[in-house]
Amino acid sequence: MKAIILAAGQGQRLRPLTDHFPKCLIPIGGAPVLEHMLHRIQRCGLKDVVLVTGFEGDRVERHVTQLGLRDLRVEFVVNDRFAETNNLYSLWLALRDNTGPVIILNADDYFNVHILEALKDASADTAAVVDFTRPLPLDAMKTRVDGSRVTFLGKTLPEHFASGNAIGMYRFSARTAELLRSEIGGWVREGRVRDFYVSAISELASRVPIHAISTEGLTWGEIDDHEDLAAAPSKFARIVVEERSMSLPIPAGPDREWYISQSQQIA
Repeated sequence: MKAIILAAGQGQRLRPLTDHFPKCLIPIGGAPVLEHMLHRIQRCGLKDVVLVTGFEGDRVERHVTQLGLRDLRVEFVVNDRFAETNNLYSLWLALRDNTGPVIILNADDYFNVHILEALKDASADTAAVVDFTRPLPLDAMKTRVDGSRVTFLGKTLPEHFASGNAIGMYRFSARTAELLRSEIGGWVREGRVRDFYVSAISELASRVPIHAISTEGLTWGEIDDHEDLAAAPSKFARIVVEERSMSLPIPAGPDREWYISQSQQIA
């Protein structure tokens, strides 16, 4: 199974911070958000990552390469059309030559590692992580879940029809990843390269069962704008405390000192 990380965007809602700096390298908790993600991928036992870069891609690739991550193979795929396309096109580039199961992640997200473990270990062919906490954020990726099946994803869904908020973490088996690749490929051929990949997943949901995986109240976050960035340090601190309280070994990566300091504060 490969983890696909989409990191091509310009982060325009974080300007001027991201005028010449990639959003995924913005630090929280002592290290870039992308670095935290890579270490959590490692801790879940995943070995292969496809990292789609675009804006300031050389800087992202240098940073990841210099990490020297053991037992983690990172393949870099470049979206050189990042300024004129959206993440649907980036995902198509990552899936174009793929033949196996995948987990899809956004490079500006951070999360409790147990959320990723639950997604990786899901028995369903296809799954999406959903936060069922109410009230929903204003910019939530509203998600309709009937039983345990995701039937619609989209920000335009009226809130009273929404069951929760899809947090940008998806799992596809080899079979359903091929169906997603075919779906997205059709959109690309039609010129719909400025669409969001979630729209294609929502379309696929009418034909392919997508199982909802709950966050179970565990903490996650995203960095889309300055308000998100201001909230990130306290959210990330909560993640660290949650993970530590669930008896996870202290990691050797960038979280180590943060884990220790937070554990001392709550001791």
